[in-house]
Amino acid sequence: MSKRILLLAVVALGAARPAPCAPVVAATDPTAVTHTLQCGEAVFGFNANGGGYLCSLRIKNGPNLIVPAYGRGGQTALRDSFHHGRYNPTQAGFLDGAGRPAELAEEPAGAGHGRRVTIKPFKMALYSDHVYDFVEHEDLVPDSYADDGGNSDHDNVAEEGLTQEDEIGCEMDYEGFYEDATGWVSNGVAVMRHVCHYDYIRPPKQILQFGAQGLLDNGAAVLNPEAAVTDISPAALPGPQAPSPADLSLAILPFSVRLNAPLGYRVVMWVDAEGRWQAYDLSKPKQPPVSLQMGEPRFRELLSAESANFSSIAPKSAKRAKTPLLLLAADADPDQASALAIYMPLAGPVNQKQFVGIETQTGKVAYEEDRRISLTALGTYRVRGAEMGRPFREVNGVRMANDLTLIKITPAFTGMLAPGNGLPGVHERLRLEAYVLLGSPNRILQAAGQIEARLGAPLPASSPGGE
Repeated sequence: MSKRILLLAVVALGAARPAPCAPVVAATDPTAVTHTLQCGEAVFGFNANGGGYLCSLRIKNGPNLIVPAYGRGGQTALRDSFHHGRYNPTQAGFLDGAGRPAELAEEPAGAGHGRRVTIKPFKMALYSDHVYDFVEHEDLVPDSYADDGGNSDHDNVAEEGLTQEDEIGCEMDYEGFYEDATGWVSNGVAVMRHVCHYDYIRPPKQILQFGAQGLLDNGAAVLNPEAAVTDISPAALPGPQAPSPADLSLAILPFSVRLNAPLGYRVVMWVDAEGRWQAYDLSKPKQPPVSLQMGEPRFRELLSAESANFSSIAPKSAKRAKTPLLLLAADADPDQASALAIYMPLAGPVNQKQFVGIETQTGKVAYEEDRRISLTALGTYRVRGAEMGRPFREVNGVRMANDLTLIKITPAFTGMLAPGNGLPGVHERLRLEAYVLLGSPNRILQAAGQIEARLGAPLPASSPGGE
C-alpha cells in the first residue's frame, strides 16, 4: 500500500487536563455496572470501562432493559457527512468489546439537582466498523477487520513506528454528568438528566487518516466534498469558514438508547404537529424504521444542493413531531403503557448555544453560537448481519441479549473547527443536554413540559462548564 501523508505528531494544548487513562482502550466486560444513579423507582447503571456509558436500567429490581456493548447501550457519538460518517469519536470506546476507561465519581445532591455521577475529562477513542479500515496497528485490541493481517489499512497515511493509540486515540476530550432530575417534575415520572461536552482540544492528528487519500471498503473516497458547508460559524466568527479536511462539516451528535427487544418496548410514540399521539409498532414483520422531523431546518443557504438532501438533515418520508420527545412503549395506550423516552429540549443555554469557543490556556469562554441545522429522530428494531435470528451474543465471553429496539434524537450542525482554524488560542466545544424519562406517555409529556418551563429560567451553576 502506498503511504503518502506523514501523520503529524500531537502536541498537548493549553490548560492542564487530567491525564488520560492508560491504555486508551481495553477488552473488558461491557455489562459491568461500576456506578449507579437512582431516579425515582429506576436505577441507572454506568460502566467506567466504557467512558461511563449507560449499560443498565432496572425498574423496581426488574430485568436490565438496556442492551449493552461499547457500541450499544445509551450514549452519544459524533460524526459528520464531510468524512462520510467514518471519523467517529464515541463516548464508550473502539468496538463492542473494547471500551475506553474513564474516571467517574458519585456525588451527593446539590443546589438544583439530585445525586450525580460525573465523568471526568478523558481523551476519546475513535470507533471502528466494517466500512473503513483506518487501523494499521493492533497492539491493544484487534480492529473490526479479522482478515487484514493485523497490520494493514486503507488510509494511505504513513504510520510506521506508531502504535494503535496513535491511530485510534482522538483529538477530542469528553466530559459530562448524569443526575437525578426527578425532583424537577411533580407527577412521579423518573427523570435522568445528561449533559456532555466534546472538546476539539488537540491539533489534528487522527482525523488526518480520514482525508481524501483514504478509501472506503467500496473504493469511494472517505472525504466527501458535497458535504462541505460554505460557513461553519455563521455568526460568531468573521467568515466564511469553509471546512478543511481537519474540520467537521454537516456534523451530528445523536443521543441514543437501545433496549432489550424481548422485554416488550417495541412501540415508538411521539406527539404529531397537531398535538396528537402517534404510535408505530416495530414488532410487525419487516417493519422499516420510523423517521421524524422535529422542527424546521435552518441554514439551508449554507448547504450545497447535494448536502441539503443528506438523511441526517431531511430523512426521506419523515413524519413531523411537535416536540423533541421520542418514546419506546410496551403498547400504544397513552395513559397506561410503560414507556421510556428521550427528550432533547430546545430551551436552555446548553442546547440553544451548543458551540462554545474556549480559550485553551485560561478556560474562559470566547464565544457561544447556535449552529443547529435540524433536529431529527429515529426509531427502529435492529439485529445485524451474522447475528440475525440469534437471541443472544457473546462479547469477551459475556452473554447478553442481541435483538434491540433503538430510539435516538439527532441534532445536526453546520460543523466544528479544528484548533488553529478559528480564533488563535481557542478550541471549540460541542455540548448537549438530554433527558431519559420513565412513566406513561401522558405523564412523560407533562414532565417534559415542566422541564422546558424550568429551563426557561437560569440554571444553578454546576460542573462541567457551569451547566
